[in-house]
Amino acid sequence: MIAPHIHLHLMNETSPHRIRAAGRVGACSSGRSVGVCAAVCLAWSLCAGPARSEPAVEAAPTPSDQVAADPEGALGLLSDLERIVDAEEYDQWFTDDEAYDNVLPALLQSVCRATPAARQEALRVVQHRSRRSGNPRTLFQQAGEITDDVERALHDERKYEALRRAVQQAPAECPFWSPPEPEFLGRQTTRKRVALSVETGGLAQVRIAAGEANIGGGGAARLLGSYRFNDSFTVLGGYGFSGGAMVTLDTASSEVIINYFSAVPVLLRYHDVAWHYEFETGYVSLIQADNRVPSRGFRIGAGIGYSTLRLRTIIPWVGIIVAGEHYFRGGGRPPMQFVRIGARGGFFWDP
Repeated sequence: MIAPHIHLHLMNETSPHRIRAAGRVGACSSGRSVGVCAAVCLAWSLCAGPARSEPAVEAAPTPSDQVAADPEGALGLLSDLERIVDAEEYDQWFTDDEAYDNVLPALLQSVCRATPAARQEALRVVQHRSRRSGNPRTLFQQAGEITDDVERALHDERKYEALRRAVQQAPAECPFWSPPEPEFLGRQTTRKRVALSVETGGLAQVRIAAGEANIGGGGAARLLGSYRFNDSFTVLGGYGFSGGAMVTLDTASSEVIINYFSAVPVLLRYHDVAWHYEFETGYVSLIQADNRVPSRGFRIGAGIGYSTLRLRTIIPWVGIIVAGEHYFRGGGRPPMQFVRIGARGGFFWDP
């Protein structure tokens, strides 16, 4: 009686164990006892050891793993969040529900433009800040009054809750035609981009020349290009023009002097959320209605201003400026000094 063939299947098809086992199987087919062959094959398989396991297959990344980090977008969103909450607090934040409803439309316009990764990173940051500042209610109970610590904790809590609500509503509220922008820079400032500043206003001025003082007033306008490096600093430069009438302080004289000024100013602005503080210097020149030969000089000035939230493509602001100008002898005029102070308004245009 001829024994049937016995086949051994090992995990590794090219293993020498399989080759040697195949020789044993061939021996069984030559007429030896089936029982003996089976015993030999069983022993050989036990000596060969367990079959090799297949290499582990890495799990496919989850959707959250596939979302690229967006730290720049988080900074842009945090900058807008600070401006929006600060503006509502400036208008006297009273009841929370009403205030959160007020900030939500402006905040959603920023949240919808930020990527999901930027939203989550910004939310994590403000949550951490809020926890670090503490519970404002507990701090108030301990102090018995509004302190700087209470105000800071309350401000951080409001920012976290406002952003949490906006992020929660974003999937349902964000329009399909406004997709998220990687590295979102923010809407409520012009940080890290070029913008155009248009400014105008009225001025009161005093002129001192050859021991005589004149007073008057006028208007001014200027067009400036700007670049904002970060949340704190902006540099501006451009061209300005102004004009005005002046009269002598000697009431016996009825002389009216018409002055026209041009300037090439350079400004550095420091921003503190909605407020800004500026230092200005630049070249100036002056002509008069009856004398078109210019006098030339320089200007040093300073100013303070307050910006509102964005209105479509512009960010409006209002402020006060003060400047001193010195003109060298020229055009038949003696050296002159001007002191100017006035209100100024304008806007940043950032389409």
